[in-house]
Amino acid sequence: MVELSTMNTTSKLIAGTFAVSLAVNAGTPVESKVTEQSLAYQVNASLGYDSAFVFRGLKLDSNPVFRVGVNGAVTVAQNVFGLDKVSVYAGTTQTLNTKQPNATWSRSDTELGFVLEKGDFTLVPTYQVVNSPNGSFKSAQGINVALAFDDSAYLGALALNPKASVYFGLDGNLGGGSGSGTQYEFSVAPSCDVSGIKFSVPVAVGFGANNYYASNTTHGYTTVGVAAEKQLTQQLSVKAGLNYFNTSSKINSDSSFWQSTVGVGYQF
Repeated sequence: MVELSTMNTTSKLIAGTFAVSLAVNAGTPVESKVTEQSLAYQVNASLGYDSAFVFRGLKLDSNPVFRVGVNGAVTVAQNVFGLDKVSVYAGTTQTLNTKQPNATWSRSDTELGFVLEKGDFTLVPTYQVVNSPNGSFKSAQGINVALAFDDSAYLGALALNPKASVYFGLDGNLGGGSGSGTQYEFSVAPSCDVSGIKFSVPVAVGFGANNYYASNTTHGYTTVGVAAEKQLTQQLSVKAGLNYFNTSSKINSDSSFWQSTVGVGYQF
């Protein structure tokens, strides 16, 4: 789906696997109600190339794809309902298939939700809609809830950056199962900086329930990767990565495979 960055610079949530997401703040909120002085915003754009299209462990396309994404958020309040910050988020990602006939524009993802911050925790509930402009699959919609914990203050260089997400299908299914289903993902991404390049090792495991995956498979996938990100200018960043997937044979005929990705991000 659309990659979302949190409203601070220390945590990142939902994402496309290696699309770059950058943030820019136009002001610092100082009041608990919305005013011209308290509004802050961020706008992020990304362009990515994947050697294969993988979505929640399911290889939807073995052909390379291009992804174009834009997302933004506006901080609407601080210090309300026990939260440090509340922001409204919206984003979209368009996926272009490079080889399949009559499938140039194969997928359109849209998300709308909130970013809720409290201390080292960031909660992002979003409503997600996925459509296929070329009709290669039926549309699907659901609610995704992601929770990230910034553990850098406790573990320093050994921080794991843990994240958990739950997707509740409302209509349609993109996991190959017979029902809208529920999907869970748990991940960590330890990282370090070397000569201005940020290296990370993302590790994630995904599970399905209520017929999200085919044959009501419980363990959907485990993935381990390595990524490198370089900030070229204040606004421009590039990133590349390599992921290894081990999945259930019930959801992918080739249950073990590699995916390479490159991306560029720009902040406005």
